[in-house]
Amino acid sequence: MKKNFMILMGAAAMMLASTACSSDCTMSDVPNGGNNGAELIVNGTIGDDSRAINTSWEAGDAIGLSSDFIYNKRYTTSTTAGAFTPTIGKDYIIDGGTHSFTAYYPYSASTPENLITFTVQADANPTAQKRNDFMFATGSATHSNPVLNLKFKHKMARLVINLRTSASDGYNADDVFGTVSGSKIKSTAAFLASLCSNGNFNVLTGEVKKGTTIKDFDMTNPVDDTANHVRTYTLLIPEQAIGEVVVRINEGLATEHFFSGSLGSGTWQGGYTYTYNVTLKANALSVSAATIEAWTDGGSKDIVPVIV
Repeated sequence: MKKNFMILMGAAAMMLASTACSSDCTMSDVPNGGNNGAELIVNGTIGDDSRAINTSWEAGDAIGLSSDFIYNKRYTTSTTAGAFTPTIGKDYIIDGGTHSFTAYYPYSASTPENLITFTVQADANPTAQKRNDFMFATGSATHSNPVLNLKFKHKMARLVINLRTSASDGYNADDVFGTVSGSKIKSTAAFLASLCSNGNFNVLTGEVKKGTTIKDFDMTNPVDDTANHVRTYTLLIPEQAIGEVVVRINEGLATEHFFSGSLGSGTWQGGYTYTYNVTLKANALSVSAATIEAWTDGGSKDIVPVIV
């Protein structure tokens, strides 16, 4: 297919077609697109209005934008509204055609073979999970309508473990936190068994492929909600078979108990969140039947694990 240069290229690129361009370079540096160009405006929203961290973009968030004239160009936002601007130069549309774009988050300057390789972090703090909150969007723009609206979709699966101790079944409600006044439990910890912990993300197609490394995740750095007596662990993983949860409680230096509970069957799918309400009882753990919905209001399952 004959390639038309529909975007006004920068003066340097025009003089030397063989000059290599980094992932951050611009193809449209002439002011105002040579007085004929329409400046590309990029707006990004997030599907289901949800993220791993909160419900909006954060200042400094960066996406990678690609089309028929740019590859992995870095656009950033300074507001929570999702208005993105290029870090180098501007882009203009000067022809009458329609240009298709792909975009992904979070931005990476290095994308060999269009891939970002990743390793799932055992740190369960939601802030730490942001590095693997891969999102993808497509859109189009024209000279007459140069506003590129991008709606991003999550590509990983999100697991949320809400751990509680049953006040009516041998524990106090605050025992889940451990080491509190009068607590019967010195410490609690959650494990997810035999999960795939690596993979790659394609920045041009949005596809996530799991790797081959299997490991047990010792979940750390939970978020504690003392008002509601719940300890929450979060983990973003590539799509894979549903596993099981193991909870360890320590009632003293010489007394440790391990409880296990099945999280169900089937597959943890990308773009969905799976919430498991795990309740520690004197000799058991409980898990409810799960329903699965989109990222914002993900399905949940209540678990009563059994001692192992």
